[in-house]
Amino acid sequence: MNKHYLPAILILIALIPLSSAQEDFLNTRKADLDINISSSITLAPSSSDYSVDYILADLSFFPREDDRQKITELITSPEAQTIGNSLRYRWENDFSSLGFSASSELETKNIFNKITRKIEFPIESLPEEIIPYTLPSDNIDSNETDIITLSSFLAEGEDDLYIVVNKLANWVEDNVEYSLDTLTAEVSQKASWVLNKREGVCDELTSLFIAMARSLGIPGKYISGMAYTNWKGLNDFGPHAWAEIYFPGYGWVPFDITYNQLGFIDLSHIKLKESIDSDEPSIEYEWKGTDIDIETQNLDIKTKILNKEGKIEPQVSIKAKAIKSSIGFGSYNLIEAEITNLKNFYFTTGLSISKTKELEVAGKREKNVALKPNEKKKVYWIIELKPGLDSKYTYTFPIQIYSIRNTTSETSFTSSVDEPIFTYKEINSLKEDMEEEAVKKYSKEVDLNCTTEKAEYYAYENPEYYAYENPEIDCRIRNLGNVFLKDLKLCLEKDCHTINLGISQIRIISFDTNFSSPGKKELKVIAKNDQISKAAYLKFTALDKPNIIINDIEFPTNVLFNQGFSINFKLEKHSLSNPEDIEVRLNQGGLIKSWNIDELHNDQKFIIDLEGKILNEGENSFEILVEYKDKNNLNYNTTEEFSITLEDVTLIQKLQIMLNRLAQRIEGWLG
Repeated sequence: MNKHYLPAILILIALIPLSSAQEDFLNTRKADLDINISSSITLAPSSSDYSVDYILADLSFFPREDDRQKITELITSPEAQTIGNSLRYRWENDFSSLGFSASSELETKNIFNKITRKIEFPIESLPEEIIPYTLPSDNIDSNETDIITLSSFLAEGEDDLYIVVNKLANWVEDNVEYSLDTLTAEVSQKASWVLNKREGVCDELTSLFIAMARSLGIPGKYISGMAYTNWKGLNDFGPHAWAEIYFPGYGWVPFDITYNQLGFIDLSHIKLKESIDSDEPSIEYEWKGTDIDIETQNLDIKTKILNKEGKIEPQVSIKAKAIKSSIGFGSYNLIEAEITNLKNFYFTTGLSISKTKELEVAGKREKNVALKPNEKKKVYWIIELKPGLDSKYTYTFPIQIYSIRNTTSETSFTSSVDEPIFTYKEINSLKEDMEEEAVKKYSKEVDLNCTTEKAEYYAYENPEYYAYENPEIDCRIRNLGNVFLKDLKLCLEKDCHTINLGISQIRIISFDTNFSSPGKKELKVIAKNDQISKAAYLKFTALDKPNIIINDIEFPTNVLFNQGFSINFKLEKHSLSNPEDIEVRLNQGGLIKSWNIDELHNDQKFIIDLEGKILNEGENSFEILVEYKDKNNLNYNTTEEFSITLEDVTLIQKLQIMLNRLAQRIEGWLG
């Protein structure tokens, strides 16, 4: 008697699902599928007088029934007998045709294993028949020290089984790279090998995930079958592997690391085999005879969709928000997605942030969010706006957050050259503060509000201050809850005050400020102790002193009495703040010319046309005087002086100059 095994159908590929097809399979209620599995045997005699008594083929790779998968028809050819978990094909007497097949029609449903309550971790007891799925096996070597250490680290301090399993799945997805290098391998690699190399295909990632679960006493089952994929443009069904995790009181729950489907699988997944280890064969051969061997072919599997119908309702809602509504060029920003579980059972969904030109995401675009029944949770992405945009424009950047089932939410923010620039460190600190506030549940029982005199008195949303003002910030903190808050530290940067805050009590804490550079600012005041973490943000614009420089003065050194000439100069704005209530005067003896400007936004050029006859003989001194104010009516001024010589004056011209001066004096006397 001889035996032959065909190992796990073929090496299972790390299939990446087609996005549109995946969405369709995820949102459709049910599908009818047809799958045909076939192969053949060839006799290989070693002599001419060989003989064959019988040949057996035990196929363990065919559709299985469970809550989500129902077999409506199964036809075998030749007719097979069900032996345990296999279909047995038997040939006796007639060995002329040794092909065999199993054709099935089945229905798959988009259902969820509705875990409605917390299951304690570690698991205290399991049914006897489940115990084998907690033990190490050949490829799923869960007794390896590195696997035990990592899994224990990830689960440390967590007492919710669903959350623990999701942490394990997320670690594998985030840290093990899909690699096609192992596609030519004859057998699947061990879980410990995958952990060490940090690479593998779908069966190997699944083995590692199951090994990590088993190392914590969590039962894990290896599932192999078919699923829809677009790998290498296939856009068809292909071999695939995923896991099932046992939850006491609820049964086996699917987790597909490759497809990012945690706690569920889509309609395209067809379960064909359940096993303890990934190296179990999909078909076994046995034959008896003399001088005879057999040659076998790989299983040929063809799958097609017969029908899809119905839609499932959304499981979650999403609300996106840009934490900073306006930022400068080259700044970082924080994008928040508040996701709500609309159902009364645990649910995990993948979230992604859209790709937008000029924006880079720090870290992964995709995140998995495990939600308890009806839970709300906030997820964050740090993004960077590239520098070098055109300073003449204000830009609007749309952002979309979407789930694996294409539930979407949109937000946006603007950017211009004069908006504040936030560093990665500042935005990451903001993210950590918001996450800490969410963890410390009592934080919502504390109200913290900070303001300045101008903001409060004038109801300014973004008050302006000059450097010399050093505005004082007043922070009002109130305990709205029923817990005494001890050793509560309020800090503005390194300036900290420690207080105790009783129930219903209000305290006002003041901080002094100073700043060295102008621009739009945002100050953070944070209140923190072991029970709470609460932050308040105050926006204002820091103004430098207004500054005008008189520049580019152009004038002739010498002029004649009957000669016209021009004096040119430019007022240059050398400050971020705008000078206001500006008076420009050109003084020369009794001659005064003046101009008034309400506010100087940009540089301004002056061209003054004069005649030589208004000058005195010889050297004439000129003064350009500019007086202006800031928003607080503080006075500033600047001057520039120069001289022009009137030459070659005749006797008659001298007499006319004297008459001009006399007329100016009389005009002055008369007011």
